[in-house]
Amino acid sequence: MKDKHISDKFIKFVFLFLFFVSTYILLYQISSFFLIKTPVAGGSITEGVVGVPISFNPLFASNEAEQNVSVIIYGGLLKKTGPDTFIKELASSFESTKDLEKHTFKLKKDLVFHDGKELSGYDFLFTVERKRQIDDNFGKKWEDITITIPTKRQIIIESKNPLSKEEVVELASIKIIPKHIWQKIPVNLNASYSGSDLYVGSGPFLYKNIKVTQEGVIKSVKLAAFDEYTLGSPYLREISFVFFKNKEDLLQSLKNGNINSVVGVSPLDSVELLSSNQNKIVKIGTNKVFGLFFNHGDGFLFSDQLLRSVFANIDIRSEIIDEVLLGYANPIYGPDKLIISDEEKKDINIDTTELNQTLNDFDWVISEGDSIRKKGDDKLNIIIATPDIEEFQKALLIIEKNWKEIGASVIEAKIPAHTDFREYINTNNSFDALLWGY
Repeated sequence: MKDKHISDKFIKFVFLFLFFVSTYILLYQISSFFLIKTPVAGGSITEGVVGVPISFNPLFASNEAEQNVSVIIYGGLLKKTGPDTFIKELASSFESTKDLEKHTFKLKKDLVFHDGKELSGYDFLFTVERKRQIDDNFGKKWEDITITIPTKRQIIIESKNPLSKEEVVELASIKIIPKHIWQKIPVNLNASYSGSDLYVGSGPFLYKNIKVTQEGVIKSVKLAAFDEYTLGSPYLREISFVFFKNKEDLLQSLKNGNINSVVGVSPLDSVELLSSNQNKIVKIGTNKVFGLFFNHGDGFLFSDQLLRSVFANIDIRSEIIDEVLLGYANPIYGPDKLIISDEEKKDINIDTTELNQTLNDFDWVISEGDSIRKKGDDKLNIIIATPDIEEFQKALLIIEKNWKEIGASVIEAKIPAHTDFREYINTNNSFDALLWGY
């Protein structure tokens, strides 16, 4: 039997394998101003975003349009800067006990919201409690914690069980809404409330004005620099966000010069945009991870560890990066492995001849007529759920081509674009594998 050659050392993780760490692309139309080597404060940009916002309340921000705006209007105790890094935003310090069950934060002095009202620990407590009331998943996740405010500038988070560093950072990064405004609004009406008097935070930019269509749909929003921002006033004096229903309209607006910046343009789109000398791509690495996640549940094909091991050794990371992402990504081989040796690569990428022999040895035989392997009543017709987005569709074709070589077929369960990852996996369990990025 050949199965002893198959590496299963990373099958312990939730996912089958990680394809790549995605690099989102920021596409800017660069004027001569931006070519100056020494940064100068001032100026403005108009950025296009795909998505139609309903509210900029950070507790309800669900799509990219809402998140892009709310993240710079509101501030948190901590601010994430990467997958494992953060900076202190509103907090001046924090410390944890050895048992990791008590975490004490101290706020910076003289913190204020955009309306000039004082920001205190009571605002953080109010935000967490309000989030618990409107979000059942959030409430369940943090049901074991208690928050006390000994003084206005001190916040103590205690838990019945130890909190990891990642969990503490996640909770402390929640965007704080002002208690003096939102306590007047009933919980069940939070999502429907909007307006300049409510968009008050403590982030680098403050709400200035908004434009809506005749039907009341938000068309654009303008923000101005908040000079009292705790990390220093932003270099830009103004930033405007213009919202589009689809990517095609956004890119056309960029070509027409109606906007001068877009975020999240795919590598495939960048080829056309770079054909214009007016456009320039700025690459910024992000912690967005794409992978093929196995459904280990009982009754599903990949509850079988042998099958997980076999499919894990079909290494198509480089093919996807080259053909789908045009090189704008890096392969990773585990949660903390960006680079592996050539010897380790041999353990991962095993010749399909050996993989086919292993399947033969374990009674997965080729069916007559359709060349799909079967074992008893089980057949390797693998249902993969993936978003209806060009990059994912192209990646799926590569998976299908490679898996066909070992006698497996791919059946797609198409997911509408912009579907929330966590919501989908919490409400769907009808696929063998999930191709997603988050």
